[in-house]
Amino acid sequence: LAGPLAGTFFQPLIGIISDKFGHQKTIVATGVIGLVASLLGLGWASDLKEQSSEITRALVLLFICTLNLAVQPVQLGLRVLIIEVCRPEQQIMASAWVTRMIGIGNIIAQLAGSVDTTKLRPFTTGSHFKDLCLLTSIGLIVTAIGLGLFVRTVADPISSSVRRKNQQSRLIGPWKAIRTVFPGAMSVWKVQVLSWMGWFQFLYYATM
Repeated sequence: LAGPLAGTFFQPLIGIISDKFGHQKTIVATGVIGLVASLLGLGWASDLKEQSSEITRALVLLFICTLNLAVQPVQLGLRVLIIEVCRPEQQIMASAWVTRMIGIGNIIAQLAGSVDTTKLRPFTTGSHFKDLCLLTSIGLIVTAIGLGLFVRTVADPISSSVRRKNQQSRLIGPWKAIRTVFPGAMSVWKVQVLSWMGWFQFLYYATM
C-alpha cells in the first residue's frame, strides 16, 4: 500500500510546499537523494541477514516506503518544471518527449534485468540485484546533474499574498469537493482507489 498511499497523501503535500516556496530543482534533487539512498539500502539490506533476519525485513520495509515517498517530489517537480520552463505551445512537445524517455528507460531497464551482471566482475558487485540498484542510482545522479546544469527556471512573479491565498484554497478546496460530490462520482472514486491499491500489490509481488 506504500505506493498508492504516498501518491494520494504525500504528493499533494509536496505540491503545497512547491507552491509556497518554489525551487523545483531543489525539490527534485531532494527526491533523487532519497531515491538513491533507498535503492542502495534495498540492495545492501540483505547483507544483514546473517546478523538478524528481523532487522533485514524491517529495513527492506522501511526502504520500500521511503522509495515510494522519495519518488513523489521527483515526479511532481519534473511536471511543474515543464510548465514553468516551457512556453504553452512547447508543453505538449515536452510532455511527448517525457513519454518517449519513459519508454526508453523501461526498455533499458528490461534489458539490464535480463543481463547476468554477475559475470562482469570485477566491474560489478557480484549480486544482480545490487548491480541494478547501483546502475539505477548512477542514472538518477547523472540525470539530476544534467537537470541542474542545463535547465534554467524563471522567478515566479506572483506576489506573496496571492501565493498564500492560493495555498489556502488548495488546502481547503479538496475537502469541500469531497463533502459536496454527488454519490455517483463518489462510487466511481471508491472503485478507482480500491482497484489502484490492488493493482500496485499485484505489480509488486509479480516482480519478486
